[in-house]
Amino acid sequence: MSAVVSPAALRRGMMSPKTWEDAVQEVEGLADRLGKPIDPLIRPVVSALRAHGFPTTGSCQGHLSRGHPYPWIEITPPQPTATDPRAAQEEVRRSGILLRAHLTTFLEGFYSTRPASRHSTRLGFHFFPFGLFRLQSVGAEILPYERTEIRRARITEYRAEAASFGQYLRAEL
Repeated sequence: MSAVVSPAALRRGMMSPKTWEDAVQEVEGLADRLGKPIDPLIRPVVSALRAHGFPTTGSCQGHLSRGHPYPWIEITPPQPTATDPRAAQEEVRRSGILLRAHLTTFLEGFYSTRPASRHSTRLGFHFFPFGLFRLQSVGAEILPYERTEIRRARITEYRAEAASFGQYLRAEL
């Protein structure tokens, strides 16, 4: 897999890579704001991302009855070191871009090894201000507006796609 950005630039936005076992143990100790553990269906994907050094800060396996009806994992650049507000904003924005570029190399590798998925099922990014982004299926944003039976079918597809990507990431360790 070819590097898109220099290793030094990338390290500024990444956590330290871990072994699979260390990442699993770390993720099992994480909880959300309500003290609930990470959803079991998304946990292996979060573990794989963290093993590769991606700073995950939130996730969900997707739920039909509450929240979003699709799985997602949030990745947040580290706090800036610059004290000037403009420089700090640029530092975080740049870190987010570098993180996405690095994750894109994994997505490209993943999709080069498998038959084409339905476009809406393929994994992509949802962007937030200041470098924060979510890894989620491309069709996730429209899913809440679909009929219930379509949401049921798609959440299963989207979960399977995320799980397959997690397995790919684990194999790349």
